[in-house]
Amino acid sequence: MSILNDRGQAEQALQEATTRAWRNLRRLRDEASGRAWFFALVADRCRSVRPHAAAEPEAAPATDLQRALRALTADERLALYLRYYLELPLPEVAIVLGVSEKAARSRIHRAAQGLRGAIEVPEVLT
Repeated sequence: MSILNDRGQAEQALQEATTRAWRNLRRLRDEASGRAWFFALVADRCRSVRPHAAAEPEAAPATDLQRALRALTADERLALYLRYYLELPLPEVAIVLGVSEKAARSRIHRAAQGLRGAIEVPEVLT
């Protein structure tokens, strides 16, 4: 949802990524990184769908936080979601995003700065 903003498309992308993961499970080299590997598959599938995704119509006026989140890029929203909602450690966030840990930290920080006006975001990243 953080990438596509469309529940139906997000569910379809998740289902397709799950099928892909099942078919490629034997390629998983390290079971410890399985969660990050799966999230990376889901994120890749969502990115491939994103250019065709339509914005979900709003039922109610957006809150300041919703407007601030919408102003972020899909990758910035994903970085925040992975780090703060799923509470993934930074190395796993980096794997899912397909970037270095330094780049993941930077993306999370940049996204958090974009939310500063709407909410209070912790300053320390570990």
